[in-house]
Amino acid sequence: MRIIKFGANWCGPCRVYENILKEFRVDHPEVEIKEINVEDESSEVQELVSKYGVKNIPLTIFQFADRDEEKRAGLITRNELEIILNSEAKCQN
Repeated sequence: MRIIKFGANWCGPCRVYENILKEFRVDHPEVEIKEINVEDESSEVQELVSKYGVKNIPLTIFQFADRDEEKRAGLITRNELEIILNSEAKCQN
């Protein structure tokens, strides 16, 4: 599973979510996590913002091995991340 999180430095929920993802990363090093600052004006970042239609932040894209990706706006709790990871594991078995 791969997680792409869009956020910004000024966004309070984004900062909280950043800490949740740091803890999640420690317990789940097999999950690739990419955090993108939407204020970065580089062409690569702006292409991703456009591709995923980022309108609200935080926005998370979950990319799975065997099913369509999932897009969720708003803060996601640690418990929700665990549920999503477990659902991915069940789909692969």
